[in-house]
Amino acid sequence: YRRIPQRSRIRAMVLFLLFVCWSNCHSGFVFGLFVLSVWECAEWAHRRVSAVSAGVTIAIAAGGALINPNTWHVYRYPFLFLVHSELFGQVSELRPLTTPAFQGGWFIPLFYTLMIVSLAVSLLRIRAGGWRETILVAVFSGLAIRAVRNVPLAILVMLPCLFLHGPVLVQRLRSDRLPSWVRTSAGLMAFGMPIFLIATALGAGIPIDRESRRTVGLGISELMYPRGAVRYIRNHEIQGNMFNTFAFGGFLLWELFPDPRVFIDGRLFVYMNGVLHDYREVIAGRMDLDQLNRKYGVTWFVLAYPEAGVTVDESLYGALKSRKDWVPVYWDDNAMLFVRDDGKNSAVIAEDGFRIIHPLHRTMTEIDGLIRKNPEGVLHEAERAVGMNPENSGAEVILGRYYSLKGQPAKSLEHYSRVLNRHPDNIQIRRHAAIDLLAAGRLQDAEKEWRRICAESRPDGFALMNLGVSLHRQGRLDDAEAWYRRSEQAGYRSPELFNALGIMHAQRGNMTDAILCWTKGLSLDPDHVQIRRNLERARGKRLPEIAP
Repeated sequence: YRRIPQRSRIRAMVLFLLFVCWSNCHSGFVFGLFVLSVWECAEWAHRRVSAVSAGVTIAIAAGGALINPNTWHVYRYPFLFLVHSELFGQVSELRPLTTPAFQGGWFIPLFYTLMIVSLAVSLLRIRAGGWRETILVAVFSGLAIRAVRNVPLAILVMLPCLFLHGPVLVQRLRSDRLPSWVRTSAGLMAFGMPIFLIATALGAGIPIDRESRRTVGLGISELMYPRGAVRYIRNHEIQGNMFNTFAFGGFLLWELFPDPRVFIDGRLFVYMNGVLHDYREVIAGRMDLDQLNRKYGVTWFVLAYPEAGVTVDESLYGALKSRKDWVPVYWDDNAMLFVRDDGKNSAVIAEDGFRIIHPLHRTMTEIDGLIRKNPEGVLHEAERAVGMNPENSGAEVILGRYYSLKGQPAKSLEHYSRVLNRHPDNIQIRRHAAIDLLAAGRLQDAEKEWRRICAESRPDGFALMNLGVSLHRQGRLDDAEAWYRRSEQAGYRSPELFNALGIMHAQRGNMTDAILCWTKGLSLDPDHVQIRRNLERARGKRLPEIAP
């Protein structure tokens, strides 16, 4: 910018061509206009240029962008957001860095560090012209703190500031007056930071935790984008138009261009009118799927797998769950693909359609009901789903429940362990795995799992009781009794708890208390076979033969 003479026609022509190119590369060219405006205003404030010159410069750049007809939409974009303020809640990138709901990860402390360093460098050089960079860094840092989307844009302003004034300060750091370790540390940071940023931006990320697969990096992740669904789409000819989750739009455009066309993507200025309204109606379950088909020709969906806590039955997911004419043909841990059964895609449905299991059957009650109704059909479809993509925790859970109900805990634990390797915080699956560890006789492993469940979640009476059972079966009666009592104090009442307490008293020779506990258990379940058998043995002066 500084190499171009301030008052020459060459500068105006270069700016014009720059924005002609930029407006056809990315809609973020508006950011460039904003940077240019702040810079020109700073120049004008110090009387380096006239107000007319600054205005003409900005007008030339803005005019150059008009070569792209979408520029009018881009210029109107901020004003449309002000009119439709509810859109701020839809675009997560517009959330402030400070909001608790935003999980910014590793780059937030990095951004704040870069911001502080940039401001410090600018202020230290303010007498040598650093006041302009100080204004730019302050303005764009404020914008970045207000919205996550502005963070990379602010960094684009900070880095030139560091390159402009940093070398002078580095020369001062090399002064012999500073300790050698300070100079060495500064040099290593200056050398290592660019390498770190390049590695995290271009690669898939630097692993932090192998179990949860969290990474430091900006690379494409299977847990964020529908890579598996894209592979399926490439290998199958699906007829009709697509409806996709908003956050998937850009990735689908990148991977599938030029065909098929997406329903919506992150360029909201393109969809701000009817399409965006209809998208929100469909997602909320307020637009009928037949109406969507008639209006847009939609015959298939690429949707995000619903997160924990999402109310499935009161949205688009509920409609897809109840409608038999929309058949799931693929799903994994983050994406689902549904196809309309209207004859156009009969071959795809015949080959890959799931008619028994369903990605939106997410409760254990639903899964167990399907297994009891058609066990072999469930087994066949669940194995096929895992074969299509091993990263399918839903299908692994179904297989785990299948083998658990079949009385094969060793096999069920194989499937539960795969789910927990990917989702270690899933307490529900951890509980089922702990139950099957008890059934398989792996008592120490069961104890470890129940202790983890009690530590990581609000302990309930069922978990406290089973921790006691795992200790009881190891012969640690005193420890087991303490957990049984804690379960009872938590308000838990079940025949299994009183049966376990009765067995413990009987093993200690206290038959009176044992009979009292079993009697309480029978009052809760008069038909409990194990308690009745233990009472009969107690009255015959014999110890119970069945462990808790």
